[in-house]
Order: sequence, then structure tokens, then C-alpha cells
Amino acid sequence: MKRALISLTLIAATTAGCARVAESPINPMNWFSRDNTAPVAPADIKPLVPERRVVRSIDNRALVQQVTSLEVIPTSGGAIVQATGVASNAGTFSAQLVQRARSGGVLSYEIRTFAGGGGGGSRVSVAEFVSNGDLAGITRIEVSSATNTLSRRAR
Repeated sequence: MKRALISLTLIAATTAGCARVAESPINPMNWFSRDNTAPVAPADIKPLVPERRVVRSIDNRALVQQVTSLEVIPTSGGAIVQATGVASNAGTFSAQLVQRARSGGVLSYEIRTFAGGGGGGSRVSVAEFVSNGDLAGITRIEVSSATNTLSRRAR
């Protein structure tokens, strides 16, 4: 018993000078680790997700010849912009409402489509959902073609 008491007293006396065992050189976890206390400069930090880059592609589709109708249908999450137009060629395909501009409370679209090989016009219908967040600050929605533009109130 006397031996155990002496051993305990010696161990307590040698470790009493250490502020914390976790930071002590006696702790084996500190033997091979590098010093992590140096501040990291913001330039050294690389994000896990890279910054979003805007890639602009060239749209080879042509504008339709004329916009014949435009409707803005309100929904619970925003609005559906539905437009109908007449293309200059028959057999057009891949028609889409393409956002052109957003400024001064006006959201502008164009109806673009790939031209078919036939003669005569073909009727094209397109629609696009616009969320409430995208409609914030928008008072009018315009859809353009090669010859005219139709416009409606956003809500």
C-alpha cells in the first residue's frame, strides 16, 4: 500500500506542472501532429463547391415571324407565361420562350425556334413558368417576335 501511495504522489507531482494534458508533450496525440494554431489566410481556403460561372451559349434559333397571342396565368407559386406565334416556315421544331431582358419592371421574352424545311407558316405554342421570386418587382411581361411585341400585366 505504501508503494502505491508513493507512486501516485510522484506521478501527481510530475504532471502538476502541465497546464493541460491535452496540450502537453506527454500526450502521444501531440507527438506527430503539426502545429494547427497558425491562422489560415482567406486566400488559402478553397470552397467545396466552385463559384457558379455564367455560360452564355449562342442560340442559333430564329425568331418566329409574329406573336399572335399572349396570356399570363397566375398560379400559387408564380405565373405561367403562355404565347402563340406564327413561324415563317412549316415544320419548325424546338420552340421556346427565351428570356431576353429584365429591367425597369419589365420581363422580356422572345419566341425562338429552329426553322423547318417546308414553305408556308406553322403555328407555335410555348409556355414558361415564372416563380414568385422571379416576378418580384416585375409589372409587365413582353413577348417579341421578328415583327411585333405583345405585352401583358404580370399579375
